[in-house]
Amino acid sequence: MSHYSLKSFLRNTKNSLLQTFFDREGVISNFKWEIKGEGGKVKPLPENEVNALAEEIEKINSDRRVKLISKLKDITSLADEDIIFAMIDHGKKPKYGAKLVDEFTENEIIGPFDRAMWVNLHHDDLYKYTLKYVQVISTNGTRDFLIERRKDYKTNKIKLNTFKDNVVKHYKGRGRGDKCIIDDYHKKDDDIEQYCYYIFQEDSVKSVLKFNEKGDDVERNPQHRIFENIFFFEPMTGNLRIHASGEKNTEKLADLFCEHMLGLKVRPNRDANIYDMSEILTNPSFKFDNDATIHKIHVTEIVCDMGDNEEIILKTINKQRKKLLLLKRLHTAASSYGVDPSSAEITKLRFQVEFTKQEGIRKKTRTREIVLPNRTDLADDSYDNIIRRHIEKNWKFKKSLPENNSIKAQ
Repeated sequence: MSHYSLKSFLRNTKNSLLQTFFDREGVISNFKWEIKGEGGKVKPLPENEVNALAEEIEKINSDRRVKLISKLKDITSLADEDIIFAMIDHGKKPKYGAKLVDEFTENEIIGPFDRAMWVNLHHDDLYKYTLKYVQVISTNGTRDFLIERRKDYKTNKIKLNTFKDNVVKHYKGRGRGDKCIIDDYHKKDDDIEQYCYYIFQEDSVKSVLKFNEKGDDVERNPQHRIFENIFFFEPMTGNLRIHASGEKNTEKLADLFCEHMLGLKVRPNRDANIYDMSEILTNPSFKFDNDATIHKIHVTEIVCDMGDNEEIILKTINKQRKKLLLLKRLHTAASSYGVDPSSAEITKLRFQVEFTKQEGIRKKTRTREIVLPNRTDLADDSYDNIIRRHIEKNWKFKKSLPENNSIKAQ
């Protein structure tokens, strides 16, 4: 995510887009976007001539300038290749109908600042959605729970309100979460259906330093920030994925979801490992199969439980820019311990994914990990969803419920 700087913003955004934006906001309408060159010839203001424009913005009265800068900061928060990629993907939904790739190409909208500004100017609903969930898109760290498949599952508003009340009750004991709203969203792609619940709650009071109204002194002001938890339930697989902080806290939230959204008094599969990477140990010729979306995969760390309270940790030596053949080394290490690889257990796998380069977007890499029993550090964006699909479908590291484990929604 880009960090805001006024001159950097102006320097990285096309003048034509800036002019459209400022005209819409009704500010600096008299600014000269053209200059006289040699021989009196009029030409567009050079893209990197930002000082005069920055000075004009500073002349805007204080209250109006604060609001304007706030909007520029919001656009900056979306000027990120991963977020742009997510907007392109999400904009394809019928609700938005935004063909961003075509628009970017036809209008020569290339850089992330230009693309974020373009969406702000031309796709207000998509812009507001992405701005609201920009933290959700970039949130790392989820825990998965296998519950049960549900036929004809739909969001029940009465149950949702009961669930909300109990989430509030859960956090009240910690002095937080008194105010709460839940945004629910139904997402259906080609091979997966999800019911998404974004829970925004008021955090505990924290004091922050702010200038007083006169601006001649600072004072402490109490402030409630917002924290969020996100739930993704897949009825066809029975998988519940939760973004939240803390293992015990997430376990409790899973219990509340099962009880109040699914009508289950006891959460199924409480002590089960959701991930199983035993294929790496039992199959010496195991390979990380991939498709056209991924160029290469490198394993960078393996932690293996050898029994008797002992574990082996194998890592790559990145400083020497070497990639150890960790999968082969693991079998050698197991043999040296006199341990049958099939009786050991991989408890952590860390790997680097190099994505296939796409036109107009620089080559992307992600380093991610799977930790037993149920944790990954995958975010909810397009790149990490590709990794998630490989974990579940190609490599089959994630357990699934039997096909007959399916009941009608209650």
